Amino acid sequence: MEHALLHVSEELLRGVEKELAEEAEPISGKPFTSTGYVDGSNVVEPRRSIHVAVFSVASILLKNGKYSALARGAEEPIVSVIVPKSYGEQRANLLMSIIELLAARKALTSSLEAVFLDGSFISEMMTVFSHPKDATEAMGEDYKKILDNLPDAEHLGIELEDRDISPKSVMGLFEEISEKAWQIYKERNTMFEKTSSKKSFLDFVCVYVETTVYLKVLRDLLTASRELQVPLFWVAKDSETNLLVEKVGLEGWLNDVTLLDYAWRNLEDAYTTLRGKEFGRLKPCAADRKLVSEILGAWGNYSVLYFKLRKLGPVLQMTYPSYVDEDEALSALAALKELSDSRGYPKPLSYVHHMAVLNPEIARLVADEIYKRKADSIVRAAYAPSGRVKAGLR
Repeated sequence: MEHALLHVSEELLRGVEKELAEEAEPISGKPFTSTGYVDGSNVVEPRRSIHVAVFSVASILLKNGKYSALARGAEEPIVSVIVPKSYGEQRANLLMSIIELLAARKALTSSLEAVFLDGSFISEMMTVFSHPKDATEAMGEDYKKILDNLPDAEHLGIELEDRDISPKSVMGLFEEISEKAWQIYKERNTMFEKTSSKKSFLDFVCVYVETTVYLKVLRDLLTASRELQVPLFWVAKDSETNLLVEKVGLEGWLNDVTLLDYAWRNLEDAYTTLRGKEFGRLKPCAADRKLVSEILGAWGNYSVLYFKLRKLGPVLQMTYPSYVDEDEALSALAALKELSDSRGYPKPLSYVHHMAVLNPEIARLVADEIYKRKADSIVRAAYAPSGRVKAGLR
């Protein structure tokens, strides 16, 4: 089967390989000289009824060849307990994104020409398509009356303006989010009689508050970026998007990065851009509907830029909202080229990655320590490792 797949793929590729190589443009433009870089990392340890998550965010500034740090990554870990356990890993990823966006927001006020984040603008905008949609579908038709009875983003009571990114401040924000969700649940769970419905409602409320706060942070970041005229760029080491693949008629076989890795195998210092892309309409999800519509209305258009800095290096993806103009994108690309290492990856993005990365065992160690310190109670039982682990079968 593998040989057949490769044969068919190569047959299809012959028709587009030359076209893609010819469309690649050389990287040019005046590079930015004052830039910021943000990356984050999180690890999660599932327990009987909760998840213990540890986060870190790294943020550095590069001005005239000199580096400084705004957030020191794994040196300043952030611990949070995710309750209830439902959608634990997805919710941890969302909380991680909140921290990264807050770090980027802080970097915007540091007299920079651009800020680069690890990841994808597409993923940031499409977050509501993941577990917030699942939590809504679990409620069935009840979600309609629920959304009409929940506070919107402006009345949620969680202040985000000038929010610090220190571990103490971020852990305080996560506590506020948890307390607000619990408050809403206690006030409104009488809408349901069945225990199973109450459980789904608790899951929904927690996801609703977390997602709405996330969207508020995203809106604030994008608004500030446009007002301060400091563009934002997301750079992805790997991507599963297939926008280019669909354009050349190879959908179903490859993704964009795989296609370009092959078609550009003899190229370096090359890029191609897909402009004027637009997000589709979102289905109902566990988030403030007005805020979702506002964000899609204001920032629903985006561009995707694929680039390769070294012949043996990877094809990378850069995504950004449409208010960023072409000259700014080319200056961003020129800056990344100027700062690339021998492997074809921008050194500042490598630095923040290594600053942020966490040992996968740290969440387990933190969870074990909390478990040991809890008195015998239902809370201690919630922190207990699985029966498999307690039996020595890890």
